[in-house]
Amino acid sequence: WSFADILTAFRGMSESKPSWVDVVIVLEDVEAIRTTFLRKGQNPAAMRKIAQNVGQVKQTARLIKEMAAGYGINIVMVKPLGGLAKSAKKNADLFKRLTGWEGRSNEDTRDAAMLALHYIRMESKKHG
Repeated sequence: WSFADILTAFRGMSESKPSWVDVVIVLEDVEAIRTTFLRKGQNPAAMRKIAQNVGQVKQTARLIKEMAAGYGINIVMVKPLGGLAKSAKKNADLFKRLTGWEGRSNEDTRDAAMLALHYIRMESKKHG
């Protein structure tokens, strides 16, 4: 979604309460991503570009979180995943095996799905 699409959706959720009261937005906590440092043998220009991209992602996540809070929408920050969940982002076949998903997907949709599933699993463990 574009940033404008997210804002429109949040406005709609806010205006249609109480139907959205139980909705939880799960957002990757990109603040947990470590700072990018220049490493020996790496191209400095490429590393600067990576650092710039990470900064843009972090700022967008902050704005989304702030907007959700402003509209009274429940938002949960989840640290970037590791292990099989992280591997499933890059590997469509692994993602299909883990989730049973049969449709098309890309890295972003797989990552979003794995974050949501992680949140659901954590909540189910809390509540028995």
